[in-house]
Amino acid sequence: MLYFFFIGNFVLLLSIWWLSFTSQYWHKNLAYQLIVFILPIIFGLFTLVIISNVFPLAIIKPYKYYVYVYSSVNLLLLIPQWYKFAWIQIQKAQMRNWIDTYKLLFTVFLAVLMVFAMVVFFALFYLLIYSIDGGKQGLLGALSGYQPIKLDFADSLYFSFVTYFTLGYGDLVPYGVWMRTFVFLECLCSVLNTGIIAIYVYNFLFSHRKEELKSKIEKKTN
Repeated sequence: MLYFFFIGNFVLLLSIWWLSFTSQYWHKNLAYQLIVFILPIIFGLFTLVIISNVFPLAIIKPYKYYVYVYSSVNLLLLIPQWYKFAWIQIQKAQMRNWIDTYKLLFTVFLAVLMVFAMVVFFALFYLLIYSIDGGKQGLLGALSGYQPIKLDFADSLYFSFVTYFTLGYGDLVPYGVWMRTFVFLECLCSVLNTGIIAIYVYNFLFSHRKEELKSKIEKKTN
């Protein structure tokens, strides 16, 4: 029964995300944008709360991998939501007649915010995996002789930051299939995020100048 419950909720989660991602409310005011941005993860978290409070732990444990997948997808869906939210804010900012200094500050703020958001997202992933199955998934600490450490948000955030920038200090080492999988995903997403930031920044700073140059060329030819 729980198997069908997970499958049904997984399909429903993806449907809600797609409806939110393609919704026309993105083009309304900020309040509507925040609602469609957060709606999929709110549904996913509500489902997890129901599972943890209604079903006994003995029933949930055999389905823990479904919980991993469902929780992970629920959080990962925030990434395209965030990209769309940031893109819409850039489009709105382009309509304002800002001086170059304000534009530069806005692009720096946006780039830092996108990096920080990605680091926090994956820090939450690591905490989630550890909380579900801390004995088999987690981090080994060099200072403790590479024994499993009790993972908190501060350590998870630090490890996510080191992973995102591929620093590889070696003071914290992941163990367990899911932790290692998400380390790989974060490294992959960091490369993707860098490219998207570059596209966003270029579009914001230089797209209007490209149009101005095109109009000047057309005037000269005419």
